[in-house]
Amino acid sequence: MSFLGRPFIGFLSLAQKLLRRAPPARRLCSATARMQPRVRLNEQGSIVKQVGERHFNLPTPQETWLLGSVLARIARPGDVLLLRGSLGAGKTTLARGFVQTFMDDLDLDVVSPTYLLDLSYPDYEGRAIVPGATVHHLDLYRLGSAEERPIVDFDEIFSKHICLVEWPERLGKHSTPDEYLSILLSFVSEAEGPRNAKLSGFSHEKSRANPRWSQKRIDQIEWLESP
Repeated sequence: MSFLGRPFIGFLSLAQKLLRRAPPARRLCSATARMQPRVRLNEQGSIVKQVGERHFNLPTPQETWLLGSVLARIARPGDVLLLRGSLGAGKTTLARGFVQTFMDDLDLDVVSPTYLLDLSYPDYEGRAIVPGATVHHLDLYRLGSAEERPIVDFDEIFSKHICLVEWPERLGKHSTPDEYLSILLSFVSEAEGPRNAKLSGFSHEKSRANPRWSQKRIDQIEWLESP
């Protein structure tokens, strides 16, 4: 059995390696919520509408890593994932699972690019899930104002690469994309306990007939659920 051209057993191997490094995990649970259509205006005044939604329960940081990992399995260039949540909610843990899985390297050092704004992971060896693709991990926490001129060409990397963006609220006029997956991580009760993840796909009206983050695509993450 294969998935997007890569053997399914490849993911199982990744999960088994992770499980040897951490305590046994409980099942990654998901639930379908009744989606309430939402409409937003991006900074260019374009109408961006919600087209898909899914909720996940993340009992431990390991499940947060696994959620990032399965998202990497369905990723393709042009995907933008906006990681939302308070400090300590698990944004960097999810990004780490995504990057390590996509680049096929569990030992890859993935840290928050707080002071650098952008850390890129190019695939020079052709090992990535999409060979030759580049992943950008951005942390905009220290981008003090939407009026500041960024050192990153957001339009360029959003259109050609795969991007994970922490603190996307700071994008402001710096080209919030027309299509993106919003991932909201929140605490169930206290900081050291379980998290909830809400995934919402948004699409511009011009792409509504074939949205990048459709409900069908978001539902593909179900195949990962552990026994």
